[in-house]
Amino acid sequence: SSTCLPLVVAITAIGLDEKVIGAGEAAALVAAAMVSVLVFPLLAFRLLRREEGDGGRRVPGRTAETGEAW
Repeated sequence: SSTCLPLVVAITAIGLDEKVIGAGEAAALVAAAMVSVLVFPLLAFRLLRREEGDGGRRVPGRTAETGEAW
């Protein structure tokens, strides 16, 4: 959730101040936290919306939009 991002930023700032981690590692950790906060919820909403459009049912070999075979 979005509450994790400030925690990651604070922990990486402390790590940088104490010279436990380098700037590259700190940037990678913050970037990974940003991806998890921004991208993963959007993907989940898109997948949920797709399932709701089908009534929750999947028919193998048929697309959700047209009901026709691939």
